[in-house]
Amino acid sequence: MTGAARNHPGGRLRLHVIAPHIAAADLAAGVSRVLTGRDSPPTGWHTGTYGQVVRSAGVTAELTAAWDGPELRLTCEDARSFAPRAGQLLAEIAAAAAGAGTGRPSPASADRPADPPARPGPPTKHGPPARPGPNRDSIAYRAWEALMAYWEVPGAARAEIVAPGVLAAPDALGEPLFVFDHVGPPVPPAGWLLRSWYAPDTGVHHFSAPSSPAGPRLKVGSPRPAERKRAAELLRTWRAVTAELTAAPGSPLAALPVPPLRCVLGERHLSGA
Repeated sequence: MTGAARNHPGGRLRLHVIAPHIAAADLAAGVSRVLTGRDSPPTGWHTGTYGQVVRSAGVTAELTAAWDGPELRLTCEDARSFAPRAGQLLAEIAAAAAGAGTGRPSPASADRPADPPARPGPPTKHGPPARPGPNRDSIAYRAWEALMAYWEVPGAARAEIVAPGVLAAPDALGEPLFVFDHVGPPVPPAGWLLRSWYAPDTGVHHFSAPSSPAGPRLKVGSPRPAERKRAAELLRTWRAVTAELTAAPGSPLAALPVPPLRCVLGERHLSGA
């Protein structure tokens, strides 16, 4: 169950990918096939900030030709609906672009009306790469839980992300103060590069532990510029607790190096999130 929709400034979801080894024309045809049902948009491509733009069903796609592969920027008005299906949409675009490159016919023929603009649907054979589910036994997550317990953070002020960009916060009435992101951004199609991902439903302080060759890399960020100094303090505290639990997994809360919450967030109260 996810919490009620929340209002955010700049609440659109945005992602930016590069598709190496795909011709710009094939990617354009793939985007148009998925969004409009035709190889070319019925109303044509329009000029945008970075390249050519097509809009359909609340999704805006902008394509840019580049030397290392065409770039695709997607923006969606309905972020909460779109976020968990963003990887599926990219996979369908990649499959449609590959079809354009082999000269296979488009799903929409010229002698019938185009299909209605499509929203990303349930997984298909062209689904996104599989990703592991939440690992609540990880040291990083246990350290986050320890912080929440030590600071006595109420359920309404905390949440988790178990699908890209969507908060699982049944008790939250507003924007949670602390959010742990188990999954991160959507996985792009094989060979594609994800340059940026912005989902507005991240909470005030967004904790994540993406994998790296050296192990999980702890990160704390905030969409609010005024909170970024506090985010850095939270990261230092989270790292210290994670290191302590790594060295001594059974450490009691009282033994962990956790400063009082007011020392990390100043005089701010949880109710002020």
